[in-house]
Amino acid sequence: MALDKTFFEDLEARIPKGKVRTRFAPSPTGYMHVGNLRTALYTWLIARHADGTFILRIEDTDQGRLVEGATDVIYRTMKECHLDHDEGPDVGGPTGPYIQSERRDLYLPYAQLLVEKGAAYYCFCEKAESEEDSGEFDRADDPCRNLSEEEVAANLAAGKPYVIRQRIPHEGTTTFHDVSFGDITVENKTLDDQVLLKRDGLPTYNFANVVDDHLMGITHVVRGSEYLSSAPKYNLLYEAFGWEVPTYVHCSPVMRDQHNKMSKRHGDPSYEDLKAQGFLTDAILNYVALLGWAPKGEFAEQEIFSLDELVKVFDIAGISRSPAIFDIEKLTYFNATYLRAMEPAAFAEVAEPYIRQAVKNPAIDAAEIAALLQARHLMAEHKLMPEDIEPQENKKVIQECVGVTCTKLSSPWTVYLSTLIAAHYCCRPYRSSVHGSKVSEIGFIGMEDDFKLCKLAFLYAYDCVASRCRQIRTQKEYPAKTLREMCNSYGWGFCRGLSAAFQKQEAEHQEWGLVMVVPQAVEDVVSKMKRSSYKISPQSSMNHQYAAMGYADGQEFDMRRRLEPSA
Repeated sequence: MALDKTFFEDLEARIPKGKVRTRFAPSPTGYMHVGNLRTALYTWLIARHADGTFILRIEDTDQGRLVEGATDVIYRTMKECHLDHDEGPDVGGPTGPYIQSERRDLYLPYAQLLVEKGAAYYCFCEKAESEEDSGEFDRADDPCRNLSEEEVAANLAAGKPYVIRQRIPHEGTTTFHDVSFGDITVENKTLDDQVLLKRDGLPTYNFANVVDDHLMGITHVVRGSEYLSSAPKYNLLYEAFGWEVPTYVHCSPVMRDQHNKMSKRHGDPSYEDLKAQGFLTDAILNYVALLGWAPKGEFAEQEIFSLDELVKVFDIAGISRSPAIFDIEKLTYFNATYLRAMEPAAFAEVAEPYIRQAVKNPAIDAAEIAALLQARHLMAEHKLMPEDIEPQENKKVIQECVGVTCTKLSSPWTVYLSTLIAAHYCCRPYRSSVHGSKVSEIGFIGMEDDFKLCKLAFLYAYDCVASRCRQIRTQKEYPAKTLREMCNSYGWGFCRGLSAAFQKQEAEHQEWGLVMVVPQAVEDVVSKMKRSSYKISPQSSMNHQYAAMGYADGQEFDMRRRLEPSA
């Protein structure tokens, strides 16, 4: 039966010419992992750098692997990452439809055209012997490869199930060029007669890609290096049709370590996982761009790039053939850099959910806390002291109690905690006796900004310890004295652990010359005060189990991580 030539001519007439056209063609089979995101980013950058067209195509021909909701994940991720597409299922375009299952009527005619050209053939062999996953069937000896036209016609007339296979030459070689890997030549005898069209009428991944890429005018194909082995078959298809071969860009995999690729089943994060952990989209994109690509020339030493800057400097020649190792610590560095550079209002919006996890009092302004946090990190980054930013005489010294009381008996650890927090935030602690009682109220003296942050940090830490102590006291099987001992042991251990954490942070500060010093104006106020003789010492009887629990919690109690997202 002769093929309708106008069918092919009409489709050819729709193909846009003269511009770079790229596509991101994910399969809706699950989450958007880091490798997928990198492919999308590189593909988008190639198009935008050349003022070309970026296409989103959904490849859903593998119906057995489809995951409900995965298409929505693709759309949402692309939107959040600002990787806008010019053509796609939701916006249309001249070469649609853009969902492969909606294009199924296109593939049979093209497969039949290959049969007509002698580059493919009908295969009526049993499924067990002829499917792609069969390792026992010799493709070169496929009995269907040499069927006569009469035999093929008879089988088709009888309704015999079939697949259409690519006819790979037994002799010679096939060479293709890749941007990263250069020219690669393979012997044709090493290639199998891959299935192009399956029994259900749907194309295989490899065949659909070639047909769709041509009909959509794709000039650059970006994909993982695992598809290098399929590239010779792609080239033979392009040659059989008489089509121009696109520019291949095969990217080496993103690795968890030197030996293992990233994998969700091994706990490696997807894009959505990273977002849930507090990483900013811009930081993720910046870091992912450098996973296998390096800028050239004057930008060779630059690490921080906005999306607009990446569009300007991105060059496919900078894509490496070496695998890239995903380093969460490096991503954290990028994230912290972006957090510090944000406008105060934007930072407050991002930080508020994390601040609210730490500060339960709704009356406390989260935006104010965010501003203080951001300012302190900027100072640390640039190795500045407060007086380097604003003269001390323009600032106020605050002396104020914070509403927490203590006694030597009930909560001796409270004074220790106030001393630790105050030193960490360049303040001084003090205790104000409540008239006529043995109760003292905790207070702090410090410059206005330092005081605010010191107060919030102390109240947060105190509430955490107090909350754990309330849990301890629910153990009614113990007498009151023992419960008090357990609580105080936990509080004391917490302070010891927190002290160790602070010492570690201060050591890091000293490495780049930043030493936290209490301002002289604060010291002047303290010098005029009547100092308490109360000594910080552990209780005579200690529950070592609860002290150890407290120590572990104190060590993990990193104020930055509790109050700032991924900084």
